[in-house]
Amino acid sequence: MAADAAAVRELAVRPAAVQALQRLADGTYGRCEDCEGAIPLARLEIVPYARRCAACQRVAEASWRGLDAMIADRTRALAGEPQGPLGVAP
Repeated sequence: MAADAAAVRELAVRPAAVQALQRLADGTYGRCEDCEGAIPLARLEIVPYARRCAACQRVAEASWRGLDAMIADRTRALAGEPQGPLGVAP
């Protein structure tokens, strides 16, 4: 299981780190790609490859959860299963 976690981290973090180095080279490192505000140093110390400030990251993740739910509902519909949260048909 540790090998799986390491593989997932490698797939997710390596491209993000390369992109952070590119932003460092082009002078945009530390700027939120959504609101263009400064990403606080404390956040960059924890997530040095962060592309968004914490507020914009929360908004992005909320939209991803909505997309995940929509994909899950569509997948259940294609499989002939009930749709909606907890498998309850709407």
